[in-house]
Amino acid sequence: MGFRERDQVLEVLLYQSAIDHQIDHDLRGRLEKKIDYLIKKLEIMTT
Repeated sequence: MGFRERDQVLEVLLYQSAIDHQIDHDLRGRLEKKIDYLIKKLEIMTT
């Protein structure tokens, strides 16, 4: 996606979800967990 910060990624994903009319009340929390998980996996793979 070309974004370096977690907050930027979350904002883009939330914006896209709003455009697609698929808003979920717990979407941000679930996205944060998934992004944190991916970041940890990437850190493990690159160290």
